[in-house]
Amino acid sequence: MVERIRKLMEYKGLSASQFADGVEVPRAVISHILSARNKPSLEVVQKILAVHQDISISWLLMGQGDMLTALAVPVGGQKLLSEAITREKDVPDVAGLSTERDGNIQNSTSASGIVAKALALDKTIEQVMIFYSDKTFISYNPAQ
Repeated sequence: MVERIRKLMEYKGLSASQFADGVEVPRAVISHILSARNKPSLEVVQKILAVHQDISISWLLMGQGDMLTALAVPVGGQKLLSEAITREKDVPDVAGLSTERDGNIQNSTSASGIVAKALALDKTIEQVMIFYSDKTFISYNPAQ
């Protein structure tokens, strides 16, 4: 599990102290886990999974499957966000489209709604950014 925690930290671009602060455990706890002095407790694992909800439980605990859950988007853009979103069953009606003067879409309640509205306006998605509660983010550029 130590290597998977290291891989998670690398994927998120976090140092050991940033990771510890993010999951709200003492820095020494993460240091001891990374040095193989201690194994992660159930409480630590639960905190990691609570903060990093895009990480697969099976992968973190047993190394099975992919690191990311099915709805997560890899930083490198290995999965097309727009494809995943537009495959959702309930794409909202775009009749009540609300835009600001500069054309930015506002008051959208779901990612699929944003994509549907952008497509209805004949716009091209240039960049998608997802911000997490632990103050990290990922950026996806479909054109690249």
